[in-house]
Amino acid sequence: MKTIARYTLLEALRNKMLWLILPILLLGLSFSHFLQRTAITESSEIQAGSLALMERTGAVFVMVSFVVGGISREYQEKGMEFFLALPMGRTSYLFGKLLGYACCSLLLAILFTLPFFLSNSPVSASIWGISLFLELALMSCVSLFFSISLTQMPLALAAVSGFYLLSRSMGAIMLIMKGPLAVHGFLEDIADRAISLVSFVLPSLDDFTRTGWILYQETKWQVLLPVLVQTAIYLLLISAAALFDFERREI
Repeated sequence: MKTIARYTLLEALRNKMLWLILPILLLGLSFSHFLQRTAITESSEIQAGSLALMERTGAVFVMVSFVVGGISREYQEKGMEFFLALPMGRTSYLFGKLLGYACCSLLLAILFTLPFFLSNSPVSASIWGISLFLELALMSCVSLFFSISLTQMPLALAAVSGFYLLSRSMGAIMLIMKGPLAVHGFLEDIADRAISLVSFVLPSLDDFTRTGWILYQETKWQVLLPVLVQTAIYLLLISAAALFDFERREI
């Protein structure tokens, strides 16, 4: 597991994954500075909020692209067959990959959090950075699961993107569904129950890496508790599903 994790981290460095971070940081800083200059009120809050949004989205994009692209390349170049031909079980390979992706997630979270330590409270920046690391670790596990299950890079990217967008927006969908303007009828009740079931299955990613933690300096460490609990539960479930599918697949 340590060897696989080490080679996964080296793959991220040799593929110049870190080179994607600099353009994203520069674009986020430039765009947030532009919004600050054009804002009439609360310019600092608008700058911090837009920067947090772009950095979180960019970090998830980099991590998902790296995982899906790496697994797809191993399928095509028979690298996975090479590793599994060695005296090593599939469990060690899978969890070694997850450990390597967790290290990459930690590195990305540190680099994307550094700008907030310059203008925000260290506690708020630390909480935001830890939540970003947990979100990236969870999404890397999801990306690994879909990459192993679907094997095709476009399908895996589409599935991961749908999973992330739906998990991120499910909280807003539930608020609209239960709002005072919602229409209630037979078909609407069926749709509401279906949405509630999907919401129960998916993680509440809207609780992760909230922009408000950066905007308001009174953020407490307790906000990380539901994030930690969800990460632990879904990492266990998704990694178990990935291992089950990986064990029965012929390679």
